[in-house]
Amino acid sequence: MKKYFIKSVAVFAFTLAAAFCLGGTNIAHAQVSSGSVTCHTRTDCEPSATGVTYEVSFTTDNTNDASQIQVTFPDGYTITNSSLSILAPDGTPSAINIDGTNVGISGTSVSGNTVDIDLSSAADLSTGIVGFQISDTGTSITNPNETGTTGDFTIDTDATEETAETDIAGVTITNPFTITDSSVSGVSAGDLASGVNGAQYHVGISTAAAFKSYGDEGSIAVTFPTGYSIPQGSIPTSNICALQSSGCGYVYGGGNPYPITSVSGSDNTITVNFDSSQGGNDTNYGFYMQAGAGIRNPSTVGTTESFKIAADGGTPATVNGVTITSPVPQVTDGSVTCVTTNDCAAGAFGTYDVSFLSTNS
Repeated sequence: MKKYFIKSVAVFAFTLAAAFCLGGTNIAHAQVSSGSVTCHTRTDCEPSATGVTYEVSFTTDNTNDASQIQVTFPDGYTITNSSLSILAPDGTPSAINIDGTNVGISGTSVSGNTVDIDLSSAADLSTGIVGFQISDTGTSITNPNETGTTGDFTIDTDATEETAETDIAGVTITNPFTITDSSVSGVSAGDLASGVNGAQYHVGISTAAAFKSYGDEGSIAVTFPTGYSIPQGSIPTSNICALQSSGCGYVYGGGNPYPITSVSGSDNTITVNFDSSQGGNDTNYGFYMQAGAGIRNPSTVGTTESFKIAADGGTPATVNGVTITSPVPQVTDGSVTCVTTNDCAAGAFGTYDVSFLSTNS
């Protein structure tokens, strides 16, 4: 009896230990974590906006293969599947990125506010960060119509034993960036002469709120009217200056210089991007476009059509055109020479040939 009782205790202890471990106390459940959903650009976070793009990323410690990812938008959004597309972070269509490698998807579907993303083949998502964009090319995503921070997002997968992350921070829906005042002017009278190549212009705007309050990257886009010629592609940042002849590579902001990150020309628009995280809560901004920016004035004399200035991709402000004038007459290629060698002798009464060109008709 005594020997049998000891064996029973041993069996009971083993059974209890096994039950304790299998009960989940010592086994970590697979979990989606580090989830993030953000607007691709500030304008993607405007009230009632459509045609928007959201950036999504997450990790998971679940090594079971997944064939589908689900992203649930909070209340206030309207989601349909008619014009949704999924892009890898580098813009590759119909793909997501897993730990630095793009992986294809086969399609999407929508149930309520949940976007289901079907992978082309099941994959282990635990190898690194999973990232992609949910992009709307039409009206598949309609933002909430009220400003403020949305509710939480949820990310889940269909991998066995996966646990969703349900408290991913919402985004902040903000009104469009508003320009309250704006101006475009030539730096000097000569900069407004017809046909001038390398004309210099000053651009100034006042805003309802600081760029800083909308994010770390600000942009000011100036659209020139018909008749101007604008360089295409990248423009050296040194040709945009905070002050007329100094502070190049910066945007002026109420006394604070904001480093320019890039300048580009496209059609008749020059866009200046800058780091708005520095400086204070300024609402007045300006810069000078130097001759090296490559602006060529219209060849026709008279008042131009209106300019347009947009801040952070918001609704453009209309700015009155400038008056293009006839070129100021200039004397060029001047030359003064002695007729003979004796005419150039010291103290001589000489005769000189004078010649020059003039733009005065």
